[in-house]
Amino acid sequence: MRIFYVAGAVILLLLVPLLLYSTTKLAEGNKTTTYITALLCFLVGLGTLYIGLV
Repeated sequence: MRIFYVAGAVILLLLVPLLLYSTTKLAEGNKTTTYITALLCFLVGLGTLYIGLV
């Protein structure tokens, strides 16, 4: 069961740089939403990785 947590965490943590890269192509109003989404993905990914490894 832990492998699913670790795999999900890796997917979320890989999504963060992709979201940050995509902000270069967006209008100014949408950047804030993307930054918030990247931050939430990072935090949830770290939490999930912790649960999967501990």
